[in-house]
Amino acid sequence: MSTVTAEELLTKLNGKMDKLDELSKTPEQLAALRSELDESKRTISDLKTRLDKGNLKLPGSEDVAKDFSLCRIASALAESTRTGTHPKNFAPLEWEVSEQTRKLNHDAIEDREAVKQRTTQTAGTPSLGGFVIPTPILVDKLYPLLYANMVLKDLGATMMTNIEADSFEVPRFTGGTTAYWVGEDQASTESNATLGSVKFSTKEIAVLVAISNRLKKFNPMVEQGLLSDIAQQIALGIETAALIGKGTEYQPQGIIKGAGGSGTTYPWLEGNLDSTLVGTDVNLGSTGGAMTFVNALSFIGGLQDLNALKGNLGFVMPPAVFRKWQQDTTNQYTTVTPLSQAKIEEISGYKVRTTTSLPVTLAKTTTTLGPVIFGNWADLWIPMFGGIEILASNTAYNPTTGKSGLMHRLTHISVSQMVDCGVMRAASFAASNEATTV
Repeated sequence: MSTVTAEELLTKLNGKMDKLDELSKTPEQLAALRSELDESKRTISDLKTRLDKGNLKLPGSEDVAKDFSLCRIASALAESTRTGTHPKNFAPLEWEVSEQTRKLNHDAIEDREAVKQRTTQTAGTPSLGGFVIPTPILVDKLYPLLYANMVLKDLGATMMTNIEADSFEVPRFTGGTTAYWVGEDQASTESNATLGSVKFSTKEIAVLVAISNRLKKFNPMVEQGLLSDIAQQIALGIETAALIGKGTEYQPQGIIKGAGGSGTTYPWLEGNLDSTLVGTDVNLGSTGGAMTFVNALSFIGGLQDLNALKGNLGFVMPPAVFRKWQQDTTNQYTTVTPLSQAKIEEISGYKVRTTTSLPVTLAKTTTTLGPVIFGNWADLWIPMFGGIEILASNTAYNPTTGKSGLMHRLTHISVSQMVDCGVMRAASFAASNEATTV
């Protein structure tokens, strides 16, 4: 019995495909049959290459020469469509040959599919059609960005809301009376108290953002997420100003005054701490020094010596400065490092908070340094003039982007808050801008 090769089978298949027109007069049926047979032709053609390389035969190829029938394939496909029965019931031999071919040709089929993926429009490839498949978005969630920790409220700063005035002054004593010992019938020495005031006036912090009307329509959570983000940005802006504000016309002056004057010692600070805001300037060394429990006593003692060690007391510093403190290996305090925040608070006796709102870019000689502030945070007042204001416009023009809400189908959202910051008693704060970092 002669052996039928894949090449002979392919030749027979090609010859019989021309007779398909006689099997069906319906264009739809003809198209379906041609599609099925085209797939078979490709499969056998791929198999031919593999078999030729390995000098192999199709399983049952001796019988295939006599019994394999394209007419039976066409009839089986038609009957399968008409009755809903699997085509192998009408052409078992042809089905078995097809199954065996798939098994032997598994690798070749995978290779061909890989080629097809490179040439057909696919959902997984953006340039080949993936762009038309919408990416699923959890419309009820927007993952927030990471911002600096807000610490002032936790430390007990005095937050004042809904001030119904453009400005106000709070009188305070700047110097007290003096007591004298006097003898009987002797005149008392007169003394005078001195007074001053802390003036608060409106400063405005604002955020402006534009949202595409289409984006707002199809994902309303974007607008809600933006408003939440804006509120956090404004809160962080106020806190940063209270700590290191420049004290310019538009920005409050912080406990440590930010750059804005003639100071050149530090890139972002005035050269010296303002004595009207900080009662104790802690010297940590000519080139800076690490925060340790011993150095912490200099901050605590500064307030203690001015009778100001009371109220909502705590330390604030950048994380990189705090990590240096965690490595304090002074034997009488600890034997295991790094120390936890809870352990440092237990030993020092006061709250310790960190925030990246305080930068670590102070350059004293060649050392990178950061600030440390210790104080009674109740004496830091932050008055809010009125509530937060939210304005939206679909016609506004944004000079920064050069886009009009009406023309470009945008909604501009403006959020603003009028606020100021002020220290009521300088003696309540001790600070240094010379702490080394990790």
